[in-house]
Amino acid sequence: MPPSAALGPFWKQFRHIGRLQECYSEALNTKTIRFDYANKRYEWGCYKDALKKYLQKLDQELLRAVGELNWNLSIDWDGKVVSVFQHLLWMVAQRDSSSRAMDRLCPAYGQEAAAELESVGSIAESNGFGLR
Repeated sequence: MPPSAALGPFWKQFRHIGRLQECYSEALNTKTIRFDYANKRYEWGCYKDALKKYLQKLDQELLRAVGELNWNLSIDWDGKVVSVFQHLLWMVAQRDSSSRAMDRLCPAYGQEAAAELESVGSIAESNGFGLR
């Protein structure tokens, strides 16, 4: 069980991180950041392999996008236009923040949740939480 009803199941925390990355990546193409669920691709539930492939694909797409990026690009952040450098810095800060939050959440979810997730072939590993 999640430590709070507002948090939802543990696997959804990984999906959330992926959806945020999709938002940041989409903005590199649309030149506007939108934090929404429109056109987000993850739809396979709590399965480890599906989450892992989804997150790896997002990373590959981001690496490709950054490699081809116009470094003079500006991104509209709800009316505030920022450089692509600032946009990418905010993305890194978001990832860092998410990582620190996951470090705090893992113990809160507890081993029972890990065992439950593991039993349905999900993201939980023998250590309880890792994507491997």
